[in-house]
Amino acid sequence: MDIKQERMDSLIIEAYENELKGIASFLHEDIAQNLYAVFNHLQYLQRQSGDSKDRLGIDDMVNLTKRTIEDLRILSNDVHPFFHKGIDGALKSLLISIEKRYGLVVEFKELGDKKDYPILTELIAYRTVKEIMNQTFSYSLPKHVEIYGLWGEALYVKVNFSFGSEGEINRFERLNLTMLALEKRLKAVGGVISFFKKNDKEIEVNIRIPNGG
Repeated sequence: MDIKQERMDSLIIEAYENELKGIASFLHEDIAQNLYAVFNHLQYLQRQSGDSKDRLGIDDMVNLTKRTIEDLRILSNDVHPFFHKGIDGALKSLLISIEKRYGLVVEFKELGDKKDYPILTELIAYRTVKEIMNQTFSYSLPKHVEIYGLWGEALYVKVNFSFGSEGEINRFERLNLTMLALEKRLKAVGGVISFFKKNDKEIEVNIRIPNGG
């Protein structure tokens, strides 16, 4: 891929991320805030209602509105995790959601002082980790996951998956095709990705993007 093509790919990714940021902002700042105003009014009606039947119906609407607001905020974060945080905060949020969904312990460790990386660099690194997670859990369930954020001249993220059996780790190796797609995305910002089997039950994935892309 020549330099001109790499630059074009980078611009396309940047435009895509800006569009997602706008959608996340609309979900969080507009729709969720409007629903919060409805929620407050429903709570007021809840306190004022003297009829038990009416109050029961309002109670249901209050609970439904509250859940919808929470779902919108989760969706907003999922669409664009950097709306209010950098890659470290976005990765922590991702891991919390994985722990809740799968009942799995995921460790996140940071080494070095956090650098000011370009937002596109951080976004691509984050989305690469997320895609690896999604693909891994669609094939098999690891026993343990460790993520290391190594902040230096390059943005470096290492993911260790520990599996309970060799059968589980063999299913993980179907990720080869996914890796090819991720390699192309990372190449747009000068990054690389690799993964290798450490032993019969452990896989290590390495993502590296130079500062500045």
